Amino acid sequence: LQGHDATVYLKTLLVTLPKVTSVDPLLASRLLDIPTEAFIASRIDSNYDPVAVRATREALMNAIAVKLKDFWSTAYAALPIIPYVDSSEAMGQRAFRNAVLAFACRAGAANALANASHQYDAAVCMTERLTALRQLVNYDAPDHAAKLSDFYQRFENEALAIDLWFGIQASKPTVTLDEIIQLTKHPKFDLSTPNRIRSVTGNFSTNPVVVWTVAGAQFYVDFAKTLDAQNPILGSRILQVLSRWYALKEPLRSQVKAVIDSLQGQVTSSSVVETLANLQKAG
Repeated sequence: LQGHDATVYLKTLLVTLPKVTSVDPLLASRLLDIPTEAFIASRIDSNYDPVAVRATREALMNAIAVKLKDFWSTAYAALPIIPYVDSSEAMGQRAFRNAVLAFACRAGAANALANASHQYDAAVCMTERLTALRQLVNYDAPDHAAKLSDFYQRFENEALAIDLWFGIQASKPTVTLDEIIQLTKHPKFDLSTPNRIRSVTGNFSTNPVVVWTVAGAQFYVDFAKTLDAQNPILGSRILQVLSRWYALKEPLRSQVKAVIDSLQGQVTSSSVVETLANLQKAG
């Protein structure tokens, strides 16, 4: 992303995307699949600045969204929600519609959030409903709280769906650590349910700007400590979120390392102790 002029890419996308859409909508959706912040971070071995990476990626995402703003509205209207069909063509259309909806909401296109709200209500599969709900939450739509409540009530007794409900909130780009902590206090959040824990801690880990802070690192260290006796294997995996601390720029690198070191002597399970030792030796 850095040091490369996005103009050529944007011009190419503007010409190519409409053509590919009619032939292979699944491929068209892949053309819009920009690497995540976490993926980009995994390719940086030193002087990693989470804030700078986010700013660069956001600039590209926003440029794509604005440059093709008119296209999003036209493309979405051309792909109405239809009864569920289990075919590669239908799957491709759903994938592309979801990608278009996300960029339309980012661009602030006319009726984008209204389309997301309608898609949530009219969805014929979980992927369509979740994509719509994610946009409503991410862009703080007026009805996002009502839709979250509706989703919870619809699927309250379906554990996997409630995991997704937690995950959408934990992965919101603007999520704060306080909001994550509040999620862990929800009645449906259960320390004896690994998938529920992962739905919050795993999705939160995709937000490096918040995770790679002293408070963010402390959250994961504390969680590993809590699970040390109850579920040491999961505690170990949660601690591994901090495994690339050594790639951070200073002074953040030293600050996060100090948080990791503070766990020394506070855990006893072989799984967490071994992971801690490996983290301390890294870098």
